[in-house]
Amino acid sequence: LLIHLRTLVGEEGVKLVELGRDRKAVMAFTKDGTDRFHALIAPYVHPSMEYKLLPQYRGRFAVEPSFTEPVRLPVPADVVSVTEKPRTRSMQRFDIEVEGSHNFLADGVVVHNSPEVTPGGRALKFYASVRLDVRRIETLKQGQETVGIRVRAKVVKNKVAPPFRQAEFDLLYGTGISKEGDLIDIGTEMNFLTRSGTWYSFGDQRIGQGRENAREFLRTHPDVSGALEQKIREALSGGKIKATVAAASDDDENE
Repeated sequence: LLIHLRTLVGEEGVKLVELGRDRKAVMAFTKDGTDRFHALIAPYVHPSMEYKLLPQYRGRFAVEPSFTEPVRLPVPADVVSVTEKPRTRSMQRFDIEVEGSHNFLADGVVVHNSPEVTPGGRALKFYASVRLDVRRIETLKQGQETVGIRVRAKVVKNKVAPPFRQAEFDLLYGTGISKEGDLIDIGTEMNFLTRSGTWYSFGDQRIGQGRENAREFLRTHPDVSGALEQKIREALSGGKIKATVAAASDDDENE
């Protein structure tokens, strides 16, 4: 994209000028220059921002996201201070402060003291059976209007099941957790929904351009969302749900 922008400078209708007291360099476009500029950037403009494009260049978003697993790497940090704490009968303790984060060294064992706290009182951290770390990771917009948030919930403590599992879901204002958003996520992951550019398709049927339009389609077409949910449940249960439904149908016929 930057290469395309550099090629525009110097062409007819596009020039670099200096404005303001600080003489900041800005690109100035004529009508024809704006048209060429929008044609270049249209494939990179997300549907939530395409209203800023000229009408003839909307709907051309063609960027496919690529996700990789995060990697934790050690980084150097300055030690601000090292303070020896009162010595106990069997333990020698030090408080090592690293850029605002305190780490306690007790008999050669380092214990990190996270600045984050658990709301609900000190007892909750120790006596609760399940604790969740819930964070907003994205703001959901429809055009210029904010309609909800994308949430990541991680189980940081679980005394009744395996801990440290996490899930992501859409939380819509005035609605709550979006079932249709979960169907889109799982359906795409299990290849029941396919994506071509910004379009979502269920089989041969296109259900919407962009995530919000696909979500609205599933909400207003319960037959399609029901068929998608049935496929997902059958796949996750290994066909047990389908077999159970068939057995129930046979019982009804016998009666």
